[in-house]
Amino acid sequence: MWAVLPVLLLAAAAPAPPESASVFVWTLEAAQAQDRELAQVLSDRVVDALRRAEPSARVVHDRELQDVLARAGLLQLGQCTDCLVALEEGLSVRRVLTGRLARLGGLLAVSLSLVDTGSADVVASVQELLDPADPVALLAATDRLVAHLLQAEAARGMARCVDQTLDAAPPEASAEPPAPPPLTPPAALRDATSASAAALPLAVMPRAVHLPVPTRNALDERAQAAPASR
Repeated sequence: MWAVLPVLLLAAAAPAPPESASVFVWTLEAAQAQDRELAQVLSDRVVDALRRAEPSARVVHDRELQDVLARAGLLQLGQCTDCLVALEEGLSVRRVLTGRLARLGGLLAVSLSLVDTGSADVVASVQELLDPADPVALLAATDRLVAHLLQAEAARGMARCVDQTLDAAPPEASAEPPAPPPLTPPAALRDATSASAAALPLAVMPRAVHLPVPTRNALDERAQAAPASR
């Protein structure tokens, strides 16, 4: 059976746009058996809303693949989950949409989630309580939930781009400028200064002059000679 899958993939899938624009939609899970038919109807509505919101995207519904396998005699509907998983992987989709219906009193809780197959992360999810007695309101609410889901995915992608831009940006300059380096004279100026200092003559101290000191006899002789000169 697995050898036939590549042929079925070509039959089930149109020419593939970029992987980021491909979505695989699983039929919504019904928590109560009474809501299984409603889950199929709302699943078809989800696929239709996705194709209207993203005309260039490739949207693949698991029920479409089930029909291909059933026509090939390889699948009793609902009895070959492994076949669908293999087809999902073979289609190289980047996003998988899942959902669930559950009763809460008299209301119907409808939840949708979008999963990135590359990282296995839930990139967006929405939920709303609806009145199951109004089928028209249910279909309109399904369109609204799909729109909100895509908006949440776009917002997450924008936030991731902003984070990556900030991480790649250079660090901001410090508020205080860095202290300038200490002033150091160039090597040529230091060498010239040293050479000039070496060329200066040493200071010459004047020699002491020794004057003769008159003796007492010489003073007496001068005193006696003074009156004679007069």
